[in-house]
Amino acid sequence: MSISSTFNKQLINFYNELENLNIDKKLLSSSKNKIILLKKANSKMLIQLFITHIYIYKNYIINNDDTIFDSIKLEEEKDNKIYILFNILKDNWNKYSEDNKNNIWLYLNVLIKLCDQYIEKINLKNI
Repeated sequence: MSISSTFNKQLINFYNELENLNIDKKLLSSSKNKIILLKKANSKMLIQLFITHIYIYKNYIINNDDTIFDSIKLEEEKDNKIYILFNILKDNWNKYSEDNKNNIWLYLNVLIKLCDQYIEKINLKNI
């Protein structure tokens, strides 16, 4: 399985986990459906969008720093499919249990590690 396929699977699993929390389920479901459509259109698009818009906040994620939600310019990116997820997380962060928050950080860290691998693979191809 390719890195981008693994990334896509993990991202969709992440959405499924968040839907199970029953917070903003309708918005999550709608956003997940858009993510699935993007994946079908171009299997590398999701990881590339994540790298472009979220990877720059890698240090927040690897340090499980919830001030990430104050740092990302979410309001300016309302229609961006990746930012929709972060808007949902920001709006509901205080409603999540500590276990749920830890699981969210785990998913985000896995996505970051997959981005690291993807970037490394791209860089090796360009040598």
